[in-house]
Amino acid sequence: MAQVITWQTPSGRTLNACKPCETKLTVADEWPRDARGEEYCQVHEGRHSGVCDVCGVGRTYDEEGE
Repeated sequence: MAQVITWQTPSGRTLNACKPCETKLTVADEWPRDARGEEYCQVHEGRHSGVCDVCGVGRTYDEEGE
């Protein structure tokens, strides 16, 4: 598992992002939005172990289906 922060949209959808992805998205001014266009704008859960939904870091071999 990697260290991620879970971000949330106003309607409650969540996204896990690792620190390198957060930095990359912030610098590129491309912060993610959900399918409805809502920005992941508030922290739902602080840094914890998980899988990054942006780059996949933290995914185990079995989770990749190989």
